[in-house]
Amino acid sequence: MNKWTVLVLTAFVSLSQVLAQDLPLPTKTAEKVDCEKLLVEYRELYKRSPQRMYYVKLYDCLLELKDYKEAVNLAEAQIRRTNEPEGVYMVDVAFAKSKMGDRKAEEKILNRVLESINKYPQYAYQIGQALSDKGYFEAALRLYEIAEKINPSFNFSYQKSLLYADLGQLEKMYDTYIEILERSPSMAYTVKNLISRAMAPDGGEDNLDYIIQKLRARALNQKNPVMTDVLTHIYIEKKDYVSALEFLKEWHQKSNYGAVGEIYELSNQALTNKQYELAITGFEWVTLHTSNANYTMRANLSRQLALTLKALNTPTDSETVAAVVTESEKLIQIQGINFNTLPLAEATARLMAFKANQKDKALDLIESLVKVPGQNPNEKARLLITKGDIYLSMKEFMLAIVAYARAEEVADNELMKDDAKFARAKAIYYSGDVPWALEIFEILQESTSKPISNDATAYASKILLNSGGDTTYEAMTYYAHADMFYYVGEYQKAHKILDYVIQTYTNHPIQDDAYLLKAKTFEAQGLFQQAVQWYEKVYTVFGYELLADQAIYQAAVLFEEKLNEPSKAKDLYELIVMQFTDSYLHNQARLRLRALLNKQSS
Repeated sequence: MNKWTVLVLTAFVSLSQVLAQDLPLPTKTAEKVDCEKLLVEYRELYKRSPQRMYYVKLYDCLLELKDYKEAVNLAEAQIRRTNEPEGVYMVDVAFAKSKMGDRKAEEKILNRVLESINKYPQYAYQIGQALSDKGYFEAALRLYEIAEKINPSFNFSYQKSLLYADLGQLEKMYDTYIEILERSPSMAYTVKNLISRAMAPDGGEDNLDYIIQKLRARALNQKNPVMTDVLTHIYIEKKDYVSALEFLKEWHQKSNYGAVGEIYELSNQALTNKQYELAITGFEWVTLHTSNANYTMRANLSRQLALTLKALNTPTDSETVAAVVTESEKLIQIQGINFNTLPLAEATARLMAFKANQKDKALDLIESLVKVPGQNPNEKARLLITKGDIYLSMKEFMLAIVAYARAEEVADNELMKDDAKFARAKAIYYSGDVPWALEIFEILQESTSKPISNDATAYASKILLNSGGDTTYEAMTYYAHADMFYYVGEYQKAHKILDYVIQTYTNHPIQDDAYLLKAKTFEAQGLFQQAVQWYEKVYTVFGYELLADQAIYQAAVLFEEKLNEPSKAKDLYELIVMQFTDSYLHNQARLRLRALLNKQSS
């Protein structure tokens, strides 16, 4: 046995001792009772044809029944009966021996497995996979290294990267990813997927800074487009569009490849994720760095779309809104109404209706868009939903309901139909016809769209919980009208109705909802101190009831982001984390708390 082979055995055997107690089997085993029933059948199948498929089923069943001695006998018999590499089945022998508590035999067999690769390196992949499947990660890693040393043409970088991941050795895992990219650039797609899977989904530490630095250095120093592609992918996955843009600009300057296409796509990604300023900057950069007329046209339209959506979805003064609308109209007039200008025209119509007080003009624009030939049914349905939204903002409930119904009729897939149906239900609810709205919300609880199903359930629950046995839904109808005024931005009218509800229906279950909507209305007005006071009333006056977690979370966000009181925000996030473990806001509060604590400690 090679001296350097022996040195690693204690490490991987000790790991296997830990893993062997609770190690999941390589395939999904049957329940014990099923194994007892199927054992005879599996024995007979294996006796007739000792194929690996029947062997695995029989071996797994024996392990499930804790008949480890018979599992050893089976694996040893398979070695004699098959032409496959004996190391694959010696791993099964070692694993069964570990289950019997015979660590000395386990270690001896694993040594034999590693030693066999010196003679048969061509079997490294099959045996390495067998070791990995049984949790012998260190042994599998060493086996691949032995095989590569014997035959330098072997490349097990991919398999080793997976093993480093299993062992939690992130830096070595990332080093191996880079090795894969250098040796096999065509595997960039695979590496990007592996990195995406390695990213911490809950904001935890994933050590990405390490690979980012490595990729950046190789991309810029070696002018390597593959490294550039993977690094840009990481930035986008992290939604770090600023770093991505800065890097691509530097790449464009230092390499001979250019980055116009990459920056255009990055800007589109940022726009999709509502990073409007970054998108605007990126599209402007494209227009200044390309001579391609098509790119220039698309970048100009996209830049104006970003400006329009920013004005629509963020606080914007009326003068800026008017200027954006004017510029959008000019661009649409120059380019004409077509598939390229459709997104900008629709966003402009919404900006006209909701921010520029040009509702009739907005409706005319939507009508012209609906008539564009060649649209697929779902695009037309989306435009009809926008038309309904505009009518709803005008409090033209029946016209809104008709537009939504038409959208539902036109749409050719269930998700779009449910979007339209949900919009129609909300319009009916805002109009005060609570029983009719409830019927539709209850139907939509079965929607295949999880967001729509959840929202419909929330509305249905709100109506049922707040009916208070009142079949006329009197209090709920007043609340729905207040909710409508909040939706269309007529906040003083919303406050007036909510004050009436709070003062009139003093013992009604609608009270906490009215308090919460008061808080949301103050927040929408930018009156954050008043909003916090009303959020606090929700969970102090009514205790930790149904709406408490929402009120606590929103108050915490305002303390953190608007009122510059991080200590109060921290206390409220901690309250959700400790007291509301079943809340859908629990994970968000935990992540915000972690970020806040990290910021305070830095």
